[in-house]
Amino acid sequence: MSGNSYDSVCTECESEMYSYSDHKPYEYTVHECLECGWYTTTMEGRYTLEEVNELRYEIDEDSKPLKELKKIDFVERKTQERKILDKVKDWLDNNIEADITVDLIEDNKQLLKFIKEQELSETNL
Repeated sequence: MSGNSYDSVCTECESEMYSYSDHKPYEYTVHECLECGWYTTTMEGRYTLEEVNELRYEIDEDSKPLKELKKIDFVERKTQERKILDKVKDWLDNNIEADITVDLIEDNKQLLKFIKEQELSETNL
């Protein structure tokens, strides 16, 4: 096992809080205070081509802009999953009258149909 758990002190309320650190597949740290609710976590994501080129320019004005980003299968799948989950969240937020709860999601054919449509539309980008 590559990670370890340890107790630390919350910077917000000075209570003891749970912490976890790992180095695989990259540096990852979580802190959770179960007294005041404050937390930190390492988050992964991916910049757009435009954002990467802006950052490259900020670091070195002479850098040439990229024409495309390298393909990263794992990140591409995660990005696609995140887009679908965001659309599902938006759907749930906008369909409050549908009275959908997490326990009922498997039984709700309309929501499942929506999720499937989003999966198909994302694969056809």
